[in-house]
Amino acid sequence: MGIILSSFLFTITIISMDTYFDYQYSKYRNYTNETVVIEGKTSLHTLNDFLVNSTTHHYPYKKIINNTAIKQLTNGKQVIQVYADIVGTTSGFQQYLVPNFTDDHAMTFYQLASGRSIAREDFRSGAPVGVIDQFTAELLFRGENPIGQTVKVPIMEEKLVNGAIEHTVAHHQDIEIIGVIANRELLLQQQLSFRQKLNNHPIKLNSKIFVPYTLAAKLGKNLEDFDQVVIHLSDYDKKSVNDIQQIINWNDSLIQSQVVTKQLLYNDIENKSKNTKKSLQIFMVVIILVIGLIIMNTMFFSVKERISEIGIKKALGATDEDIIVHFIIEGLLIGLIGSLVGTIVGVVGSTAVIAYLKETSMPLLSISLDSIGLLLIIIICTFQSVIFTVIPSIYGARIKVVDAIRFE
Repeated sequence: MGIILSSFLFTITIISMDTYFDYQYSKYRNYTNETVVIEGKTSLHTLNDFLVNSTTHHYPYKKIINNTAIKQLTNGKQVIQVYADIVGTTSGFQQYLVPNFTDDHAMTFYQLASGRSIAREDFRSGAPVGVIDQFTAELLFRGENPIGQTVKVPIMEEKLVNGAIEHTVAHHQDIEIIGVIANRELLLQQQLSFRQKLNNHPIKLNSKIFVPYTLAAKLGKNLEDFDQVVIHLSDYDKKSVNDIQQIINWNDSLIQSQVVTKQLLYNDIENKSKNTKKSLQIFMVVIILVIGLIIMNTMFFSVKERISEIGIKKALGATDEDIIVHFIIEGLLIGLIGSLVGTIVGVVGSTAVIAYLKETSMPLLSISLDSIGLLLIIIICTFQSVIFTVIPSIYGARIKVVDAIRFE
């Protein structure tokens, strides 16, 4: 039983760790080696300095309006409230590598599903046009062609009422939908989230509408900086990244900005993985010792129960070595069978849990099975059983025939 428990714990721990870190790596697979992301406030002056550098293409993003209600839908008795971040960007939006505006530095790679992207003319004139994702388009327009449709965005203003500041709707800005962008994985996540909320009243869904950042003035916003800037280098090298950092330090020294690259993100995950593996090694040593003592105690009981059998074997000519080999082989078989059972149960259990998480909350999660790691678990647990069988087997081998008969 101890070996089964030991191998089971090792299996679910290693599978969970490998699956988790593979999932972390997968969040950044949309980054290319030439992608550099600046997170934090980046001024227009800094953006102009990037523009001077011909080796880079930069695409800034700014939440012009945060989480505003754009439409309320009904589906029977179900009320669906659709909120959106109005995100300003540049005419370079055709790259469709877009920040998720989350703390984990994740990016989403979109493809144009229909319509067109933001054009230079839209950017220059501050045209009230926008691009939305596929799920939001299906939700808002319910099967109709979203291209050419409009979304009304409420523009809020502050008023002093009875000594308190209140936010009221000053007017609505119509934004014409000119394009729909799609990402299959994001669509699966959004559909799953929507299905899970169907029993709640009302449902609140969050989305994004990407517009020319020059539209900010018409929306009553003063655009002085950007939340994130995605830079595509023509050729990645450390000098290019250092040059970007120097421009930021020179222009925005008082603003906390962070330069993020795929290599930096992977290095961070790798360091976390190493620290986790060190903790796992300590955990494994503790488990080996605890379970080993249980195995040793069990084998001592087994030897004591078979003292008469040991005496008979010795009376028939068995040597101490024969008795030791007999118990070690027994420990080997117990360890091998127990580790196989524990590993199989661990794999099945981990697969079931990850399948449940994939179905309910993490559709992009996939189990990571390392066949070498699983084989190593079986070898370690089998070796553990053999090692902690040695002392009880030596104890049994040293029993004399006279003592065995007397014990009987």
